Amino acid sequence: MRNSSVQLCLFVASVLVYWNALSADFAFDDAFAILGNKDVTDDSQTIWSILKHDFWGQDIRSQQSHKSYRPITVIAFRWVWKCWRMAAPTTDAVKPDGGNLNPDALDRRGLDPFPFHLANVVLHGLVSVLVFRLSLKLSGLREAHSRCFTERDATYPASHQNETSDAATTLKSGRESQLRHRSGAKVEKQIEGSAKPKQDAATKGSPRHNKTASQGSLVQEAALSAIMFSLHPVHTEAIANDSAQAVTGLVGLAEILCAIFGLTGLLFYIRAAENRGGSGHFRFLFLAVMCSMLAALSKEIGITVVGSMALLDVVYLSFNRSGGGVKKPGFTRNRIGMIFRVILLGSTGVAYVMLRSWVSGGHQIVNIYRKVENPIPFAESMLVRVLTTLHVHARYAWLLIYPMHLSADWSYACIPYVETVGDFRNLLTAGLYAVLLYVVLAAKPWKIVWEFLTKLSPDPSLAGARWRFLVMIGLMVGPFFPASNVLFYVGTVIGERLLYFPSIGFCMLAAQAFMHKSDGQSSGGRNLDPARRVTKYLSVIGIASLLAFYSWRTIERNRDWKDEEALFLAAQKVCSNSAKVRLNSGIVERRHGNWEAALDHFNTAMEIEPSYCDPIYWIGSTLVNAKKIDKAIPELKKALPCVHVARHALEALNKVYVALTEAQPDNPMAALGWGEVLLDPTVNRTGDACVALEQASILAAFNFRSRQVVNAATQHCIQALQQHIADLGKKKSSPMLRLVQDNDLLSSGIDPRKLLKCVKGRRKVAFAVAEHGHQSEAAKRSVYKYIKEMANACRGSEMGTNVHQLLIVRFQNADSEDPWLQLEWGKVVIQSGQPATGKKHLEVAGMMFSSYLSTFLARQQNPTEETQQSPQRPLPMSMQFEGPITPREALEAGVESLEVLVDLEDAGGDGRKGGTAEVCYYLSHVCDIRMKGTLILNQKDKRWMDRCLEGLRDRPRCSSELSQTIKILKSRFPE
Repeated sequence: MRNSSVQLCLFVASVLVYWNALSADFAFDDAFAILGNKDVTDDSQTIWSILKHDFWGQDIRSQQSHKSYRPITVIAFRWVWKCWRMAAPTTDAVKPDGGNLNPDALDRRGLDPFPFHLANVVLHGLVSVLVFRLSLKLSGLREAHSRCFTERDATYPASHQNETSDAATTLKSGRESQLRHRSGAKVEKQIEGSAKPKQDAATKGSPRHNKTASQGSLVQEAALSAIMFSLHPVHTEAIANDSAQAVTGLVGLAEILCAIFGLTGLLFYIRAAENRGGSGHFRFLFLAVMCSMLAALSKEIGITVVGSMALLDVVYLSFNRSGGGVKKPGFTRNRIGMIFRVILLGSTGVAYVMLRSWVSGGHQIVNIYRKVENPIPFAESMLVRVLTTLHVHARYAWLLIYPMHLSADWSYACIPYVETVGDFRNLLTAGLYAVLLYVVLAAKPWKIVWEFLTKLSPDPSLAGARWRFLVMIGLMVGPFFPASNVLFYVGTVIGERLLYFPSIGFCMLAAQAFMHKSDGQSSGGRNLDPARRVTKYLSVIGIASLLAFYSWRTIERNRDWKDEEALFLAAQKVCSNSAKVRLNSGIVERRHGNWEAALDHFNTAMEIEPSYCDPIYWIGSTLVNAKKIDKAIPELKKALPCVHVARHALEALNKVYVALTEAQPDNPMAALGWGEVLLDPTVNRTGDACVALEQASILAAFNFRSRQVVNAATQHCIQALQQHIADLGKKKSSPMLRLVQDNDLLSSGIDPRKLLKCVKGRRKVAFAVAEHGHQSEAAKRSVYKYIKEMANACRGSEMGTNVHQLLIVRFQNADSEDPWLQLEWGKVVIQSGQPATGKKHLEVAGMMFSSYLSTFLARQQNPTEETQQSPQRPLPMSMQFEGPITPREALEAGVESLEVLVDLEDAGGDGRKGGTAEVCYYLSHVCDIRMKGTLILNQKDKRWMDRCLEGLRDRPRCSSELSQTIKILKSRFPE
C-alpha cells in the first residue's frame, strides 16, 4: 500500500469516528469563546482589535482577562463563521427562556454549530496525517541511527512519498552525498511497496529482503501511531467542544491548529537539517520557525515546539553518520550548524515571550483562578501541593492509557488532595515517574554530551533508547509542561484537551512497543519459534482490541457532547464531587423548570467548596423562579461580592424590585430595598441609590406619613454622599467597583456636593409632609421654599430629576389650582423631554398669573365694589408664604411662564417648525401682563414697552398681534 493510500485511510477513519459529533450543539465554553465573543460574530471588529484581545474577546490588558492569547484561533473561528454564512442561510437565534433572570439557555445568535464541528473534524483528520508523516520520519531516523554505523553500504528509508532526501540517510559531503541522492528514488520505491513485499524463495531471508521488510514495518508503525492518535477518546473534548476542548468541542480548535502548525514545523525542521549546505536549508528553517510562531499564536503550548526541534537536532540530526566511532572532518561544520539552529530556536522563543508580554502589558500569567478551578495552590502545606501536583500528572497519564472515565470538568473536589506520603494514590505517581526515569537513564543523555564534545559518532546500541527519550521528552513532556502546575499555576487542575498534543508522543511510543512485540521476522529471516509466534498473534489481537475500544469509546463520548444536558449528566458519573459539575448540572435542571433538583445541585456545590460563590447567585435566581421572593432576595444580595456573578445578581435584584414596585406602586419598601442594594460596598452606585432612597422617602411621606422610613432612607443617602465626597481623589483599586459603577449617576461627572444639597432640601419637604400631611400649610410652605431656593439647581437630569419630578407631581395633583406648582411642573415636564405636555402647564400658569393681575388691577380701579369682569379666583399664597401673592410676584411669574414658552418655540423644542403663530400669541400676552403690572405698580419707566414691542416687530407674521398690542397700549397709556 502506498503512503498516500495510508494517509487517505487515516483521514477517512478520523472523520468517520467523529461523524456523530457533527450534530452536536454548542456546549460549555462555546458560549463564551464563540457565541459571546464579538471578535467572532461582530463584523465591525477589526483584525487589529482581535490582536489586542484575549481568546474570550476581552482586552488582554484588563485585570479580568484570562490572558489566553490565541489570535490565530479566533481568526479561524471568524473565517468559519463567515464562510458558512456565505454558503448557507443563518439559522434563527434560539430565544432564552423568558422565565430565567439570567439567560442560562444558550442563545445561538443566529450561529449554527455544524460548520464549527465540521472544521474541527476535518482538521483533526489532517493532524492524523501529519502524525503519520512525522512518525515515519522519526522511526526512519531511529533505524538509520542503529544501522548506519554498522553497514557502510546501507540504504535508508525515505520518510514519505516524493521526498528526494531522507532523515535516515547520512549527511555526508562530496561523493557520498551524491550517492545518497542517486539512491533516493530507489529507496522511495522500496517503501511504497513495503506494506506487502513480494519475494521468492531465493531472495527471502536475504539482507535486501530484511531491509525491505524493515521499511514496511516502519510504515506499519507510523500508521499504527497515527490511527491510535486519530481514534483516541481523550481527544473528544478538543473536537466536540469548539472553543476550549479538542475535537468534539469547538474551543478545541486551538489545540488542533496548534498541532497542525507544530507538526508541520517539525517536518520542515527535519527537511532543513537534511538539506544543510543545500539551497533549501534556510527556506525550510524559516518555514519551521514561522510554523512554531503560528502554533504558539494558536495556543500557548505551541512555543514548546522550538524545544522539541532543538532536542531533535541534538539527539539525531547534528551528528556525523560515520561508523565505528570514527571522527570526520565534516563534524565541525555540522556542530556549528546545529549551534546556529538552536540559537535561532531560542531567539524565537524569547521573541514570542516578548511579544506576548508587550501585548498583555507585562502581565502574562493568569491570576484569577480560584480553588474550585485549581485547588493545588490553595493547599495548606508544600508537601500537599507537591504530592497532589505529581498525582495529577499520573492521572493525566492514566487518561492516555485507559480513557474510559472522561469528564468535561475535573474541578475541585473531583480529585481530592493527596495529603500524606502513605496515600495509596502515590503508587500511580511512583509508577509514572519510574517510567520517565527509566527512559531518561536508558538514553544516557550524558553520553550525548560526551559524543558531542569528543566528535564521536553516536552509539548505535542506544538508538531505540534515544528515540524513546526524544519522543517522550520532546512530544509528551515538553508540550504538557506549561500546563503541569510546576513553573506556575494554571486555571485548571485537569483538562483533557491539554493532552491533544502530548498524546502524539504517547501514541508513537505505544505503536513502537506493539510493533516490537509483533515483529514477524527473526534474525536471518528464519521463521519464528512457537513462543514468539504466540507473542506476535497476541500483540496483533491486542492492537485490534485497543483500536476497537478506542473507536467505541470515542463514538460513545461524542454523544455526551451532544448538548450540555448530556455532557453534565456524563460528568456527574465521573466527578460527582466536583463543585462546578454540580453547578452546571443545576443550571441544566433549571432549563427544564426542575427548581428543587436545581437547588439540590447548587447547595451540594456550596457544601463541596464553601468559598465557591457562583452557586449563591443561582440559588437566589432559582428561588425567584420558584416564586419564593422573600428567600431569593437575601441570596442574591449575598452574591453581590462575587465578582464572577455580581452583574447577574445585580440585574436579577433589579428585576425583582421592579416587579415588586409594579405590583405595589405606592409601597416604598421596594424602592428602599433597591436603594440599599445599590449602596452595598461591592456595588457602590451612590447616585442611583440616592434616587431610589429618595423615591422611597417620598412614597412613605405621602402614602403612609412614616417619618421613620423617610429618616432611614434619606439618612442612608446623605451618609453615602458624604462618604463619596470624602473619598474623592482616592484611587479605587477594586475591579468590582469598575465593573458595576460605570453607569452610576455620579460617574458622569456630577458634583456630589450639589446633589447632597438637593437631597437635604427634599428631605425637609418629606419630613413636613410626613408630620403634617401634604395638604397642610406647613408642607406647602416647605415645598415653596424648596422651589424658590433649589428648584433651578435640582431640576436638571443630572441632579435626580426623577425624584424632583415625583415630589412636585404629588403636590400638583393635590392642588392643581396652585400657579406656583403649575409653573414648576411645566418646567419639570419640559426638562424630562415632554415639551408638548409642559407647554400646556406653562400656559395655564401664565393665564393664572395674568388673572391675578387682573384682579389686582380691578381692585385698584374700583376699591369699593366688586367688578363683574374680575375673575372669581382666590389669590394664592406668596412664594415666601407670608401672605397672598403680591402684584410684583404675579407679574414676574407670569412673564417667566410665557417667556419660557417663547424660547421653547424659537428653539423648536416641541419638535415642530413654523411655530410662529404660537410665539406671536405668547408675546402678545407677555405685553398684556406687563401692561397690567405697570398700571398696578404705577411704574414711570416705560422702556418695557419698547422691549415688548421689539419681540413682535422682529417677527413679520406677528403684524396683527403687533397692531392690536399697540392699540391697547395707546388706550391704556394715552401719553
